[in-house]
Amino acid sequence: MLSNPLFSVITINYNNHIGLKKTISSIVSQSYSNFQLIIIDGGSSDDFLNVIKLYESHISFWCSEKDKGIYDAQNKGISKATGDYLIFMNSGDCFTGNNVLQKSAQFIEEKKGHKIYYGNTNLIEEDGVRRFLAPPEIIDLNFFFFATLNHQSCFIHKELFATYGMYSLEYKISADYDFFLKVFLNEPEAYCYMNELICDYENYGTSANTKFFDLVVKERKRIHEALLSSEQLKKRERLEIQILGRKSIFFKSVPESDKLKSLYDRFYFRWYKFITKQN
Repeated sequence: MLSNPLFSVITINYNNHIGLKKTISSIVSQSYSNFQLIIIDGGSSDDFLNVIKLYESHISFWCSEKDKGIYDAQNKGISKATGDYLIFMNSGDCFTGNNVLQKSAQFIEEKKGHKIYYGNTNLIEEDGVRRFLAPPEIIDLNFFFFATLNHQSCFIHKELFATYGMYSLEYKISADYDFFLKVFLNEPEAYCYMNELICDYENYGTSANTKFFDLVVKERKRIHEALLSSEQLKKRERLEIQILGRKSIFFKSVPESDKLKSLYDRFYFRWYKFITKQN
């Protein structure tokens, strides 16, 4: 591992020159200089080229051409990256401060041996409100059953893309989740939590839009069926039903006893399966 890792910052963009300018500004203002900036544009018709000209001396590679979606664009970026760790900072998203890469490089040097370093995120809502998002310090399969990591707050070792392949174009908005789960199932030790704010993430883009919620559910179900064992799928189902049961008004009546809560969970599971006529 290099003492000063080279970061590849990959930014994808489409007709968002204002957001792109904000993103690039946050990247080039980093106090840590050992990074390359890769811009993949989907064939924008706005003021994109003027933004590129403004920052051209800081850009290692850029292209502007039609693509097959977000993950196709990110895969193009991956193919051009030569850094030790890759981070995806899409147009509109920004590093939270000018020392993020410096702190991340120091942390990676101190905590050598991992392949995905993940940190905290500021979720920026459309009205400007910020919400702090911190993932768990220890990730387990239960986490991936119902959640994922914020892509813009993860430093991913380039070796993983050679091992597990690039992002699957089979999924419109869940290919990063598919990738993260593949890595976890094979190398859970690859993940390391970094208690640092990494990015300000615009929480109203494609993957964050509530109108895509049903698609997220469908795609993750397909991913689970493709990657998880039958026992893991059963465990996920039990946890999902348990979560539903504990949201019920009846759960409030259960005394503070782990044994009684466990009995309630088993009863609710059987009742739920019965009323939904599942086996």
